[in-house]
Amino acid sequence: MRQNIHRKHTGNNSIIQGMGIKAGVMLCVVLFTCLSVAAQTSSSGRIKQATFTVHGDCAMCKRRIEDAAMSVIGVRSARWDNEYQLIMVEYDASLVKLDKVHQAIANAGHDTEKIKASRKAYNSLPECCRYRKKYPKK
Repeated sequence: MRQNIHRKHTGNNSIIQGMGIKAGVMLCVVLFTCLSVAAQTSSSGRIKQATFTVHGDCAMCKRRIEDAAMSVIGVRSARWDNEYQLIMVEYDASLVKLDKVHQAIANAGHDTEKIKASRKAYNSLPECCRYRKKYPKK
């Protein structure tokens, strides 16, 4: 008898009921995420990527450089490559100018292709991170 009552309340089998509650919730989350990403990506081309030179020497430098770039409001991602001395930054051009990212990285003690870190910022780096001896100015 209880099974009959349950059937009356559930009505016709829907797609979500057929999949189970967990699968239905996951489907909703995936659909929402896809729609959100599509909406953000198509926001009138405001999201841009830039790659530029940033000098550093080790894993600690990598973290410091990426953290400095990410501290700028509007930066969505930052990945620095030690071997090539390049950072790839994805940012919202309506919120930030790329010069602010260069300045934040220089303030952390690392020279970029546009802005040289101050002597004070550079000298505050740990000894192992002092890259200028490795990459002298030409």
